[in-house]
Amino acid sequence: MEDLVTLYVTFPNHDDASRICTHLVSKDIIACANLIEGGQSLYKYDGVVNFEDEVVAFMKTHKFRVQDAIDMITELHSYKVPCITQLDIQGGHPDYLKWVSSSVSLQ
Repeated sequence: MEDLVTLYVTFPNHDDASRICTHLVSKDIIACANLIEGGQSLYKYDGVVNFEDEVVAFMKTHKFRVQDAIDMITELHSYKVPCITQLDIQGGHPDYLKWVSSSVSLQ
């Protein structure tokens, strides 16, 4: 199961997060996503410090689908440069990891 990853992605609101994650699941690019409201982001952009509410998504997929997920998220996301990072899954509940692996199309 060392080929599974979690993508950490932030969104400006629940509707955007839900719409994009639903699209990725329907295309079998990700197995699932956890949407967590109440996130807050602090960053500096164009010399200005910003503090914004965000929705955080944790998406589980296969390493072979990461670039497909990044491309689709970037295309559909409202941010010019969305936060998308990859976290390798080192272990977990074996049956859950099998389910994630079987839920993602490798094509």
